[in-house]
Amino acid sequence: MTMTYEGTWRGPILQHFTADIAEVAPLTVVGDPDEVFGETGILTALADAGFEVVKYGDPVAFRYVYETHRLAARASEWAPRLVVIAAFRRAEMDQIPYDISSAAKNNGRHFSFDVGDVFPGLNPTVVSALSREGFDALYDAQQTHQPGQLGINATKDFILRHVFEIAPELIKTSADLLRMLLRHHYRGRHHPEMIEQRLVELLMNSGNFSDWPLGEIVANREAFFGFLEERWVIFVRNQRGDTTDSVGFISPPSEMRYPGPTELPFEHDDVRVYLDNLFLEGQLEKAPQTEKRHIAGTWLEVGVVSREVEDLAARFEKLTISLNDSLSNSASSHFEWLDFATVWAEWSGLRWGLPPQEAPRFDDAIQKLETTVDQRFSDWMVDRYRTLHNLPHLPHPAMVHQIPRFIASRHRAQPLRRKIALVVIDGMSLSQWQLIRGAVKSVAQRDTWSEGNLFAWVPTLTSVSRQAIFAAEPPAFFGSTIQTTQKEGVHWKRFWQGDGLAGTSVSFVGQKRHEPDEVFLPRVKEEAEDPSVHVLGVVINTIDEMLHGTVTGSRGLHGQVRQWGDDGHLCRMVEVLVDRDYSVYITSDHGNIQATGIGKPNVGAIADERGERVHVFPDSTTRRVIAESFPESIVWDGPGLPRGYHPLFTGGHTAFVQKGARTVAHGGISLDEVVVPFVGVGAK
Repeated sequence: MTMTYEGTWRGPILQHFTADIAEVAPLTVVGDPDEVFGETGILTALADAGFEVVKYGDPVAFRYVYETHRLAARASEWAPRLVVIAAFRRAEMDQIPYDISSAAKNNGRHFSFDVGDVFPGLNPTVVSALSREGFDALYDAQQTHQPGQLGINATKDFILRHVFEIAPELIKTSADLLRMLLRHHYRGRHHPEMIEQRLVELLMNSGNFSDWPLGEIVANREAFFGFLEERWVIFVRNQRGDTTDSVGFISPPSEMRYPGPTELPFEHDDVRVYLDNLFLEGQLEKAPQTEKRHIAGTWLEVGVVSREVEDLAARFEKLTISLNDSLSNSASSHFEWLDFATVWAEWSGLRWGLPPQEAPRFDDAIQKLETTVDQRFSDWMVDRYRTLHNLPHLPHPAMVHQIPRFIASRHRAQPLRRKIALVVIDGMSLSQWQLIRGAVKSVAQRDTWSEGNLFAWVPTLTSVSRQAIFAAEPPAFFGSTIQTTQKEGVHWKRFWQGDGLAGTSVSFVGQKRHEPDEVFLPRVKEEAEDPSVHVLGVVINTIDEMLHGTVTGSRGLHGQVRQWGDDGHLCRMVEVLVDRDYSVYITSDHGNIQATGIGKPNVGAIADERGERVHVFPDSTTRRVIAESFPESIVWDGPGLPRGYHPLFTGGHTAFVQKGARTVAHGGISLDEVVVPFVGVGAK
């Protein structure tokens, strides 16, 4: 899908990167100190025109990719034109290798862009802190209102009003404030710290909200939700006139974790519309309840726990309708798909947990929704996934290989640096994480909690995506080991040594095949207690072994994962790490889906990888021949893969297994396989 960007902030940049220019410009060097090129529209336009972006980072790793690209270009009549992006200002561009820099200069292909070029008149420090996804609204506002030269605070106020649509002077009541905060946090977008601090300052100066913990709940989504949940329990009790525990509700906490007013205007129409969605989607924890009769027939039902079968089925039905209404399409941003995936995961967890007597009546609705999501997400992946690996790793990583750089950057900026543990739960889908997150979050109540989603590497195989996590690089950088996971510890140590840590302070512990959690945890604890270790990588294989051994489909697998969570193995590991002063990050390398067989390709030893959801071939010709026998299959020439690595995916919820057979597998490009959780405990 080719898009036009004339009349946008991208226009003056992209005039240098047209398809005609690509025909005669094999190499371009760009200085990009403010990561203006770290935006999906720019990256998509470059790819559409025939350019391939490579970021200049580690000189040795960059030289490997650069020379590999040159060899590939020589072997073919035409190859994507290379654009080398360096995070250098104009005065620093001499750090680019001389042969590359001079070749670009000689052809007039040496540029530098910063936010001052794009948004003249606005304070560049403030603008550069803004997510690139906000540039469109900012550019339109500047063109419309022509604000002239603005200082720091004036630029912040301009962004608050025209990008985030917040007018602090109009926020006068508790309902106004609550509605603004709900809208602010609903989709979990990142807002620059300096903008949030300005918002808090203006609200405090109004004198209306001196008793609100604005410093916490404006900046921290999880803190705001915790603030709401504490007061929701009180609200439910007060609405029913309950003052004792005899009516079936547990008492509100005797000591609030978050200070501030205890009564909030939850019944206000502008507030209720958000609450309904947040409770339905599982983003807000419901109030505990033991007897339905106390809230039956009231709007409070949406925010009170119920175990009754008809209530679970009713919630599933509402969530199905909600997903159909909000369904993303092929033009959606990656943010929108990440948002959609959270609700989809909640829906999936409910689906596989529906009682057998209720599930059949939803079969048609499930099949229709699943087919639509498969097709739209597959189309989006083919068209837009190629840009994600070049997005910035701050303020939040978009892909799993960016996790180590994100962690390193955040901890480098902290005055009191805790130790770091990255826990990768192999094969865990986002819906399976939803089954166990509550227990893990309860362990983390005394600590900071953050939660988001990101994209796995495709193919969604352990040797590709999990290895990318620990290597902190796209798969092209570890082509020689892409068939194995044996070098993950080496990759992990190499990354942190490059970040300035001694090799002895970095450790890696992987769960062995069929190793019980009770045996694995003491090994993790031993490494965590080693005083020389400051960075720890951990791989948990339990769920991956469950999915490869399941004979009861996704319903059985979800039941096993729920039981594993209830057994508390992960909670105990998090406790061990947090108690030893680790900031703990939890993620997965890929998810999984239930699929139906369409037959096995007759490939013998031709394929390098013969997975149930993906086969990988050493050349494109062989792949094309096999693809012709499977019309449902998807030929993938996505980004970041080494030479001689050509995947062929099954489409929809199908697999390369015996026709009609059911399996739970991974490797493909479905939403359940590609989007995974990324959670921080004790790490702001």
